[in-house]
Amino acid sequence: MFPVATDSCANGHNNCTSAEGGGTCSLVKDGPGFKCGCRKGWVVIRNIECKHKCDLGFCLNGGTCNKDIPENPICICTKEYEGDRCTHVRSEQLSDSSNTSYIIGGAGGCVLLVVLTVIGVYCWRRRCD
Repeated sequence: MFPVATDSCANGHNNCTSAEGGGTCSLVKDGPGFKCGCRKGWVVIRNIECKHKCDLGFCLNGGTCNKDIPENPICICTKEYEGDRCTHVRSEQLSDSSNTSYIIGGAGGCVLLVVLTVIGVYCWRRRCD
């Protein structure tokens, strides 16, 4: 928090806006100015206002922020992500892509085996004739 060159807190004024965010004004020790503080779940912006974490992109990767309990924002993640802030790729997503790789690899291997068998039979018949 950066001090601002004024002693408004000492004069009984609260220059920290946002009653909802619980903006509190306190004097800076050993110097002029004040600093703002906010209640839990809120963040100080430009040392003058409190913004809720949900309003500042708290949830990542397309997650939706739920502030029903303002002090403890909760992220509702998309099906691809999980975690407190939707930062981790879901383990099912990893296993799904791994399973897909195995299926594609197995199918490709079968096709290759059939092609090699057909070529082998063709070559064997040409030698016998």
